[in-house]
Amino acid sequence: MDKESRQPSQSEIIIDIVKSELDANSRISLSKMQELLSAVEFDVTSHGFSDLRELLEQLQEAFLLIETEDSVMVECLGVKVEKPVAEKTQTSTTPAAPAMPADDGSVKYATLPIVKKLINDAGGIIALTNIGQEFSKQGIKMRNGEKLSAFLKQHPELEVVAADGQDYVRMAKKSGAAPQQAVLVPQPTTQKRFVSLYNIADFACFSDYQQTIKELAEMAAEDGWFVLPDANEKSPYFLVNYKFRIAFALAVRKQLAGEDGGFVLRIDSAEFDTGFVTPDGKRIKAYFKLNQQRDNTCWQTWCFERFDIE
Repeated sequence: MDKESRQPSQSEIIIDIVKSELDANSRISLSKMQELLSAVEFDVTSHGFSDLRELLEQLQEAFLLIETEDSVMVECLGVKVEKPVAEKTQTSTTPAAPAMPADDGSVKYATLPIVKKLINDAGGIIALTNIGQEFSKQGIKMRNGEKLSAFLKQHPELEVVAADGQDYVRMAKKSGAAPQQAVLVPQPTTQKRFVSLYNIADFACFSDYQQTIKELAEMAAEDGWFVLPDANEKSPYFLVNYKFRIAFALAVRKQLAGEDGGFVLRIDSAEFDTGFVTPDGKRIKAYFKLNQQRDNTCWQTWCFERFDIE
């Protein structure tokens, strides 16, 4: 009997990548988490957020940010960390031999056969981020902090292809062979993801969320918001983003209460009133199309299409 498969959620992907580095309290520093995600090229901006902290704050059902005097810790909620069995205390008076540096035999490093096996197990093609997750699960490390993409480029037997907004890895086609089709293989999981009715990032997929917010800011007249003027700001459109998300949540609340929330839903398209207006007072609407090509980076029902003036 066929089992229903589902793409892993953002929080599941992050936890799989960092789980091996969690402490006994299921915590990890924000900077270390960023380092691990960067190593497997998990890009938070492709998920509609300006930085990792903003993403984690949105995924509050899975992560808790804890401020300390010198750092920020992230607690992975509901994740149990198995404590290693404590070594027996040495009772002999003979001095212990000095610890020797770990050699290649004591640490499992990424190798071509390991990647080949992952590709074969996935049906011939696997998402780059999924390789990073599997490495984390199996305790496989990269040499000298090398990035996964740099490792893959060293092996001409492998080929990285782009499809549906993310990179996939497969075996390179042999000379003279017919071109291979990038077939997406779903990664089954038994865990379920909660989808919020009030979160626009759960409602629709944005190919470039920061560019979308920038475009909205350029169309709209300032009304309780402004673009941050400092050139060093990482997210100058922070207030625009904040108002856009609030406007969506309030529109959903009205719609659920039986009022006009400004939504129009069709079989293959949707639209809603953003609450923003142009300098001459015309209302700005967001338009979406049905998402008919889904993967673990774009799983939402709708895809953002454009802003337009009512």
